[in-house]
Amino acid sequence: MSTARENSNRCRACHLVGGFRCDWIVGDRAAPHPKRCDRPICPDHATQVGPNKHVCPEHREAWEAFRVARREAQEAAECAQKPRPKGAENVL
Repeated sequence: MSTARENSNRCRACHLVGGFRCDWIVGDRAAPHPKRCDRPICPDHATQVGPNKHVCPEHREAWEAFRVARREAQEAAECAQKPRPKGAENVL
């Protein structure tokens, strides 16, 4: 019979013992110690998003959306910093 402690360490997707915890921030990101999802996830269901950072299947889509938005913001910032050709000030 499994104990409550063993069940709390099991992957929610497959119920195998989870080797990771979801690092997705679910609380206020600006807080000094933001709250994380912290769901146990096994290696098969964990998505690594950085060094020693993983997200659960429920937060994988949110991570992908965050990544796309961050990339678009970086591209817009790089475009804004590029010098415009002479005479292009009035062109939309």
